[in-house]
Amino acid sequence: MFKDSCLKFRQKIFLLPIMALFFTSCGQTAPWKTSTSSLMLSEYSCAPASTSELATSKNIAALFFEQRIKNPAGFFFIEPRIYDYENPLILSEVRMQQDYVSLKNDRSLEQRSADLFFLYNFNQRFESQRCQFGALAEKKKYDLRPYLSITHQCYKKYNNTSCDNSEYENMTPEKESWTKNNALDLCNSLSAPVSCIKEYKFNKMNNTLGDMIRKYQSRFETERYQALFKLRPSHNKYNCSREGERLIMQLKIYSPSIDAFYLRELLNEVEASWQNTQFALKVELVDHPVKEAIKILPTTRAVSYVPDDNNRIVYLSRSQDLQTSKRILAHEFGHVLGFPDCYIEFFDDKKKELVYYEISKNYNNIMCSLKNGVRVPEDYFVQLEQNSCNFN
Repeated sequence: MFKDSCLKFRQKIFLLPIMALFFTSCGQTAPWKTSTSSLMLSEYSCAPASTSELATSKNIAALFFEQRIKNPAGFFFIEPRIYDYENPLILSEVRMQQDYVSLKNDRSLEQRSADLFFLYNFNQRFESQRCQFGALAEKKKYDLRPYLSITHQCYKKYNNTSCDNSEYENMTPEKESWTKNNALDLCNSLSAPVSCIKEYKFNKMNNTLGDMIRKYQSRFETERYQALFKLRPSHNKYNCSREGERLIMQLKIYSPSIDAFYLRELLNEVEASWQNTQFALKVELVDHPVKEAIKILPTTRAVSYVPDDNNRIVYLSRSQDLQTSKRILAHEFGHVLGFPDCYIEFFDDKKKELVYYEISKNYNNIMCSLKNGVRVPEDYFVQLEQNSCNFN
């Protein structure tokens, strides 16, 4: 049903809790050059909507840095936290204000360094994304939770990814509420809400809810889920050659504002990540902006990113340590090559919440997570060879 890069329900693989993709390091930051003429350009995606920092964010930052000075040992090593589709990370101004007040008034605050650490870093994530909440609201249609909830419920009960009509007959009030919420959310991702409500009522009356849900499960899998693991239609092509049995994809890199030695260390990780026995990505630093070059520019935002409308630019956050930056840049080069994120992040504009979760704790796709041990799925190399090469 799914390729190697997908979860194989037919092969009885379940999703498990996962670790968060993003957190800001307290380690040594990158040696950026002082001459950053492109820094204004690096903020282009958010500058037009330049919203001022929330008062809550200023308070959280002040408390964090105050406590880090008072109690540096408390921030020396902090375990990553786990967020999965059943327990997502949900950020809102109201929640963060409540958490801030709780920490601020706690007389044993020195024992809650981890809580403060994550509140600060997740708040930084919230702030950095505020300028694009409109675009992130559109990504709610990729929320996997209704699809996964229904699929897992059927799998655990029937060893099958879908349930028949009898599963949804004579339901308890709790089961009916759960079924309705998930079925409508699944349908709303693909159809108009009004038509979904009508369709749900019609099928419930005729005891055919299983048919309706199965239809939208199938559509969601094809149109939403599998799309998370495939090259985008607008991906770029790059020069390729062969060295024996190995395909070599060549990219030129231009980065006027990052120390070349430091950047080379980062790019070594990119090359090491994007290779197997049949494929190798080779990058070449150039000292002038040739047309086909990938630009790597520093950004003061808390997150690194590749713009959706231009995957020849990488904005690399200046707030990360070397090891984290290596993993981040290897991930961002997946976007350069044309692959989407396969973690889920969107803004719920009704609840005013930023929602984030990864797919699986044991799922080690580099585009789904930045935890240790992630890799590029073999299927991705096949997609690149078949779709992304220009041979001279």
